[in-house]
Formats: sequence, structure tokens, C-alpha cells
Amino acid sequence: PKIHHFLGLIHFQKKNYSEAQNHYLKSIELKPGYTPYINRLGSFYYDLGQLETAQIQFQNSLKLNSNQAKIWLLSGLTSLRLNNLQNALRSMESVLRLEPTNSMAVNIVKKLKTALKVNSNDAK
Repeated sequence: PKIHHFLGLIHFQKKNYSEAQNHYLKSIELKPGYTPYINRLGSFYYDLGQLETAQIQFQNSLKLNSNQAKIWLLSGLTSLRLNNLQNALRSMESVLRLEPTNSMAVNIVKKLKTALKVNSNDAK
């Protein structure tokens, strides 16, 4: 699995996305449940703008290990890009439970709470 993961990284850098995906998937097939490989696949989809697919991978990884601040952050950023503010807020709050001083999450939580408050006031 390590070799396939490494080959995936190389193909991604060379913009051979189909080959990269094949190698990432093979690394997961050979070592299922190994969150670093799942996370890399999620990041791969995120980088390609396949946000729904990326989110599925991040959620799969978080089901296996919910103590991954970086993956909560990526999941939150993905939710933001998908305009799902409630999910983004929950993800960022999970980041802060694990890393209370994460400045990116702190700033995003403040902005999301303001945006959600404005949106709820608009609905009234």
C-alpha cells in the first residue's frame, strides 16, 4: 500500500489524475481503514474540485478516527465551498475541541456564527 500511495502522489504531481486515483484507491484496498490513505484520497478529490466526493472520504475517515483536527478542518472547508454553513460550523467546532487555539478555525467559527445569525434574522 505504501508504494501505491507514493505512486499516487507522483502521478498527482505530474497531473496524471486518473493514474493517481487508481493508486490511491489501490492503497486503500490493500490497507482498508488506514485513515492517512483515506485522507489523501479526500484531499485529492478536494484539490480537483470534486467536493461531494471529497466530503465522503473525509467523513469515512472521521468515522474511523474522530480525533483528526486536520480532517475536521478539511471537512469544514469542503462544507463551506458547498455552501453548507451548518455543517461547516459543526466541523470547525470539532477542530476547536481538538485544537482550541487553531486560529483558522477560530476565525471561521466567528464568521459562520455571524453569517448564520444574519441568515436566521433574514428568515424572520
